[in-house]
Amino acid sequence: MIRRVIKSLLLLLVGLLLLVAGGWAWLWHTESGAEWAWRQAGGAIADSRDATLTAELSGTLRRGLDLRDVAYRDENVTVTASRALLEVGFRASPMSLTVRRLHLDEISLDIVEGEPKDAGESSTWPDSLALPLPVNVRELQVQGAEVRRGEVVFPIGSIEASGRWHERLSLKVSSFQSEELSGSLSLDADMNAPYPLQSEVRVTRYTLP
Repeated sequence: MIRRVIKSLLLLLVGLLLLVAGGWAWLWHTESGAEWAWRQAGGAIADSRDATLTAELSGTLRRGLDLRDVAYRDENVTVTASRALLEVGFRASPMSLTVRRLHLDEISLDIVEGEPKDAGESSTWPDSLALPLPVNVRELQVQGAEVRRGEVVFPIGSIEASGRWHERLSLKVSSFQSEELSGSLSLDADMNAPYPLQSEVRVTRYTLP
């Protein structure tokens, strides 16, 4: 009797392990698994920020994702990119996500100018922008970018950077270039309100318009 119980428990354990392994293989190695993960990420963002995140996706999490017509929108900003190439890795202990490479083409950041707030009215920013697990970005490349606020447009030709986002956001821009300006930037910010920030900018070239 005891042997039959132990055998049944062992078979159940093996079945659960095979189920988990099969689910992980499906998530990591198939395009349908990548699409499911993308939908979960978009749903989590929508729930936490009342925002939308959309894109046309191809590829797998293991080999890399190819995202077309990427768009993120909330009440403060609209971010669009014609294409994003993403390569990621996951570490179980300690749990973290590594972005091995993120390449963005023709990205636009449009800052929405809302109505002025009355004195004492609460900010639309959340109490925290900290991520539930560390995200390490080894290589970030941007080709063709612009920042818009109303009628003001600031074009940026290219950006090369790396960083880390968890309880803090640490960003090192090794190079940014535009027609008038080039240089580097380092930034460190607490991701909990009121978001204290330290930054350093080095300009290596500036051409008067």
